[in-house]
Amino acid sequence: MLQIKLIQSLKTASPTMEQVFSSRSCSLVRKTSSFYACFTSIVLLIVLNIGCCSAAICATVVGMDKVQHEVWVKLESGEEQDLIVVFDDSAILDQASQFNKSKGIMFDDQDTLRFKAELYAAIKQDAMSSLPKGEVKILKNYDVLPLMFLRFHTTSALNTLLAHPSVVKAYADRQENLMHQDSRP
Repeated sequence: MLQIKLIQSLKTASPTMEQVFSSRSCSLVRKTSSFYACFTSIVLLIVLNIGCCSAAICATVVGMDKVQHEVWVKLESGEEQDLIVVFDDSAILDQASQFNKSKGIMFDDQDTLRFKAELYAAIKQDAMSSLPKGEVKILKNYDVLPLMFLRFHTTSALNTLLAHPSVVKAYADRQENLMHQDSRP
């Protein structure tokens, strides 16, 4: 019984938040809380602004996410880079699928491969036409794949190619040993 009376007396004795913030004696609390709210808002805006600016700076360096950092470093130091360039083939695959459906087949036949090769050639030609002459050498063109093996002489040529909307990614050419050195299973 004593606990119930104590709880009831605390409920009636303790002021509500409105009473605390509306009392004249607590104007300092109101000013302090509004200062902290304002300060927090300003800090949040500054952090968001810095984040957006850094994202914008990163976005101006076109293609940084499309190729490894080491490739940029080597090209900037004057070392030529051999890269496998991957082109976006999603539209071509959709068209080839429709082409196969119209013929009533599930897998690519010679006509479909020829169709895809023509479309790949058009995309590759469009991307390569934007490059400066003499700064890129075609080492291998894969006719029926959305790939080209290219040698880049300058960062500007690589930057130009990676800025093209049909280029998905570029990979450094490296040899990989996919077999285990150990003969045990």
